[in-house]
Amino acid sequence: MAEGAATLTRRTAAPLNLAPCRGSKLPGSAPTVSYRLSTTVLYNPPTIKTGALPSQTSATLDDNNALPDFYAVLTVSPSASDAAIKHAYHHALLQHHPDKRRPHTSLLHIDIGLLKQAYQTLASPASRAAYDAARQQQTAAQQAGPRPAQVVSLEDWVEAEGDDGHTRWIYACRCGGQYLITVADMEAGQHLVGCNSCSEVVWAGYELAEDEDSSDV
Repeated sequence: MAEGAATLTRRTAAPLNLAPCRGSKLPGSAPTVSYRLSTTVLYNPPTIKTGALPSQTSATLDDNNALPDFYAVLTVSPSASDAAIKHAYHHALLQHHPDKRRPHTSLLHIDIGLLKQAYQTLASPASRAAYDAARQQQTAAQQAGPRPAQVVSLEDWVEAEGDDGHTRWIYACRCGGQYLITVADMEAGQHLVGCNSCSEVVWAGYELAEDEDSSDV
């Protein structure tokens, strides 16, 4: 190497998520394969535990990971037959495969990995039963209302008198707002209390003492 010539150092980069694309062949050289970076982020599915029998199949949901609608991905109804699901899957592959998709189409693109995940989940009776059970669990949790961030005993609340002369209890929220519960709220059996400044909810822990006159019957 000539004196003063620059020294080139080849650095090995960290492994990347690469997706192969069509290669090119130069005259007199072996075929080469080029790669392009994949920018698609695949859905991280919830943990599904299956037992020895389909009837023992169970599913668990991660609170931070909502289930995707695999039926909507394949454009079939939840009551679709196995044959209809298989047909919809192959039809969707033809529509959304990068090599077969028409350019400048207005069709919403769906990742091929998500299509395969949807089909693999719904094609198996055991995994489909687990998925349906997880969907019902998710729907029930959404309909149950807000979940409390913490349980706060009434002893930790500050008793104060309101402008109307009635007693109320106040608990400070970390956002700077306040939780407020009144005697009327407790008599109505209300435990979930929302902050007046943010979406946080706490569970007010208390028990109503029975009236001695009503207990001595």
